[in-house]
Amino acid sequence: MIKSKLNMAVETEDKSTTIRLNETTKQMLASVAVGQESFNDTVWRLVLTYKNLNEIGPQIIKKDNVVGTSFVRIRRTFERVFTSYGYFDVVVSLNDIRSISTLRFNKAIYQVLHDNVKGSTEWFLDLDILNVKKSMLQPFEQNSQKIDENFKKFLYFVILEKIFKEILQIPIYGFSTEKDLLSWDKWNDFYTLNNLPKESFEKDVEKKLRDIDFNG
Repeated sequence: MIKSKLNMAVETEDKSTTIRLNETTKQMLASVAVGQESFNDTVWRLVLTYKNLNEIGPQIIKKDNVVGTSFVRIRRTFERVFTSYGYFDVVVSLNDIRSISTLRFNKAIYQVLHDNVKGSTEWFLDLDILNVKKSMLQPFEQNSQKIDENFKKFLYFVILEKIFKEILQIPIYGFSTEKDLLSWDKWNDFYTLNNLPKESFEKDVEKKLRDIDFNG
């Protein structure tokens, strides 16, 4: 069994490469940047936006005078997630809010929805870890290795960071250590800076932090 006392390192950098751009293209990229994001982050966000445009996302539903959002559940496998115990493959499920995330970057449309269709821009991830195994070992269905529950609860926050960056295209910085990933203040600052829903912070962060046994 893999046990944990929450001693985990976090892999923070990908291998860098160089792409030559002419000045016009560089200026165009700069014009669509969000905040202080780098050119790499801008390109990453635009590519993911393109991929997400035609995919099914949440549906806004209205019954009488009540408006709500019905979410489709999606599954994702994150391969070779780095920890101090080695690399892990992690299967998760979560609410598909990619289209809402895409709308965040069209402020005019997002504001109209927020002001006139109450609840249509509110969301939470409801992230659930379905399976974990050591990378390069047997398939998930043959995985007999037991993973400590407290370790999985910590791994949750490593995956949460990846979801914000890789799926929702929201730049996330400053989460490079175990202490950062388990910091209420760090997550609160991130949600506040990006104007993310209070419901998501309460359900996807606060509740999960309370579930961790920090002495385990």
